[in-house]
Amino acid sequence: MKKYLVVALALAVSGCTSELLVKSDPEFATIYSGNQNFGAAPVYLSYKITKQDRKIGFIIADTLTARWISGATLKMPIQLNFKEGKHHEITLIRPADYPNVNLDANYVQERTKKEIEMKLK
Repeated sequence: MKKYLVVALALAVSGCTSELLVKSDPEFATIYSGNQNFGAAPVYLSYKITKQDRKIGFIIADTLTARWISGATLKMPIQLNFKEGKHHEITLIRPADYPNVNLDANYVQERTKKEIEMKLK
């Protein structure tokens, strides 16, 4: 009986949040929700799941904004469907018609180079 209670408690606790991995293409866009800055993609966001959310099977999360160094911006409303599991992933893609794509490409290249240099130290 204790074994089942432990499993039930673990499921109850783990069922309280849903995780979202936010990526960007190209990488390192700054991710916002409203005025809150979550930093450069990829970032993990966590959403609380209520009993009502579980009942309807999804939550309408935030509208996320990705902003690249060039100023290119993408806004996307996020809906998390629990039928697909508790761990979700989304890639926000830079609008192709925004100018200065080379700025974003160069930024990714320089930032990646710096990250590699830091790992080698």
